[in-house]
Amino acid sequence: MHLDARDLITLLSDPARRQKLRECDSEICRMIYLDAVQGRPRKWCSMQRCGNSAKAARHRRHREETVAPPAL
Repeated sequence: MHLDARDLITLLSDPARRQKLRECDSEICRMIYLDAVQGRPRKWCSMQRCGNSAKAARHRRHREETVAPPAL
């Protein structure tokens, strides 16, 4: 989504929409996005950009923690 200056002014001057601005939950991304989804709030700016890599990293950490160390 591309915003020009007018769109940004309109967004920031609308309290209801301004409350839906979120910061991406990724450790390496600090993008601000408009969470327009009803119900459960989004965590990432996009699933393709940050969500997939965050979920994959969590899966790798979980798998490493559950693997038993080799017997000596």
